[in-house]
Amino acid sequence: MPQVKFTMHPHCGAGTYIYMEDGKYIPITRFIDVEGLFKYLSEVAGKYDHTTINKLHVTASIISHLTQFIDAKKAPKSVDVKKLLINALTKGTEDVIKQFHRKTLFLGIMHFQDLYNIDLERVQRCGIHYATPDGRVISFCSYNTLHREIVEHKFSVPLDEWE
Repeated sequence: MPQVKFTMHPHCGAGTYIYMEDGKYIPITRFIDVEGLFKYLSEVAGKYDHTTINKLHVTASIISHLTQFIDAKKAPKSVDVKKLLINALTKGTEDVIKQFHRKTLFLGIMHFQDLYNIDLERVQRCGIHYATPDGRVISFCSYNTLHREIVEHKFSVPLDEWE
């Protein structure tokens, strides 16, 4: 079975989560070894063969190794981080993901490009797109710099016509 290969450019952006407890921000990287966890998950994913028994074995292995990536002493007291991660792995439902996001704040950044720093490799590997009314799909990386004015002019309606 072919796997999805994410092709986004590594310099497109970054993101992290923070918790707030007792008026203080606690970055997720303070109590979870995110890089170590993702490296481990990548290794384990290579052993996953999509059979039910293998799925159970891999999931059990991940759960048993979670504590080595979580520093419970530095984790927020108001949330059971291990339980949230286990629920995300075993259930993966929208409610579980919402529960995680209710307790966190996502911080995301993107490096916007303009005419002076446009990077064509990033444009070609952009994973975020705008859909235009005429059915075109334009990469986010190039939309503001190259396409926005043209698209707005082509599809805008004067206010008196719109009313």
